[in-house]
Amino acid sequence: DESAQHARVATPHQEISRHTLARQTLDALRDRILSGRYQPGQLLKQQAIAKELGVSRIPVRESLQHLQQEGLVTLNPHRGAAVAVPRRHDERELYRLRAAVECDILRGAVPRMTPAHHLCAAQALGRYEHAIASRDQSAERLMKWNVHRALYEASDREISIGVAQRLFQQCELHSGMRATPSVALDDASAPLHAIARAAARGDVTSSVRMLRAYLLALA
Repeated sequence: DESAQHARVATPHQEISRHTLARQTLDALRDRILSGRYQPGQLLKQQAIAKELGVSRIPVRESLQHLQQEGLVTLNPHRGAAVAVPRRHDERELYRLRAAVECDILRGAVPRMTPAHHLCAAQALGRYEHAIASRDQSAERLMKWNVHRALYEASDREISIGVAQRLFQQCELHSGMRATPSVALDDASAPLHAIARAAARGDVTSSVRMLRAYLLALA
């Protein structure tokens, strides 16, 4: 009857809780993949993950579908979900794509940046350096992306920034597989500081040139 139908309608609080739970599940799975806790090629059993995270299988299933769109997970009708297996030549292509997309965004962002944008970028750089110093790899990845995001914010190109973020995540999956020694704080943050300084001067040419060189050197 009508009263029963109304009883089944989720309240705004329930909807917010579901959204928060779905976001937390997605973030947890992404972090486990990018950190190497879930290895490339590893099968991702929904029931086991749901038990590990203390959630139902629904947000896990939805998160795996989302991560497939990000290129971090492969879904096979017969084998199920697995962590994507990066290929070396794919990594080079990803960085070339990043250079093309992010340089185009930055080219449009620099002339529109305000003192507030420059302050935001400086603060993001500070948080990135703190994450490096604390050797918190999860925070380091997030803070590094936030530096890029702060530099691009003035472009007002959310779709392009979203594409750049997905490419960034795929690059992080590749770099997580490489047994490279930890770099010094200055070595990691110096190129981004230089890009931010050029952007603060309104120097489009230099900031874009340095961003391109920085990204292509990572490939």
